[in-house]
Amino acid sequence: MPMKKAKEPIYLTPFAEAVEIGEVKLYHASMQINMNCARAIDKAINDCYKGEHIYDLKSAVKSVISEYGAERTKFVTAVHLKKSSYDGRFSHTNKTWAATISIAHFEEFKFIYVSTHSSILDGFCDYLREIAESQTKLKIGGYSVKKSTLFSDNQGVAYGESKSFVAPFVTWQFSFDPDNGERNYFSSKYYAYKDSAIAEYKRRIVDYKADNRVSEVKEIRTKKEITP
Repeated sequence: MPMKKAKEPIYLTPFAEAVEIGEVKLYHASMQINMNCARAIDKAINDCYKGEHIYDLKSAVKSVISEYGAERTKFVTAVHLKKSSYDGRFSHTNKTWAATISIAHFEEFKFIYVSTHSSILDGFCDYLREIAESQTKLKIGGYSVKKSTLFSDNQGVAYGESKSFVAPFVTWQFSFDPDNGERNYFSSKYYAYKDSAIAEYKRRIVDYKADNRVSEVKEIRTKKEITP
């Protein structure tokens, strides 16, 4: 399948409406791409096996995204997780993430199925969330978040920029909810000069760690070991 076709927007109009407006071919074509994407996930995971139950799942995610795009890869994975809500091998975090992806007329996507072992697919989903989120520019009140530091108590500090405001630089504090991946930003401070904002960002990090006796945490891992 040509790369251009695989990365086309997902057709979300229900079948009955597609019939009415004469877009049945578009409906079926998009559905076929969805099923091909599911097969591509299986293949990418199988190809990234390193032996001894170790998978380079981050590379697998990148491979599928490069062919089908982040939105379709997320969509197909979320469909499978929604259908597998009973499966305890998927983490609560990944199930919650899948639930946030709106899938209208969900019953029409019942043929989309990833055959990979649930424990391994759960790891794939971890990296899919990480990579897809990193590709999306986070904006808070018109400011793009450029840097952020998360602490072991699920609090953090962030720095942002904007080309639209008189004070184009800002720092925040934020709280992080690990169950749904959401951040709540507050205590903003605005600056006219980047150096001043960066200095404040660094100062906030040092002060928060000293005042609360917490450490910085890193959420990114390069590989995940799976025991089926």
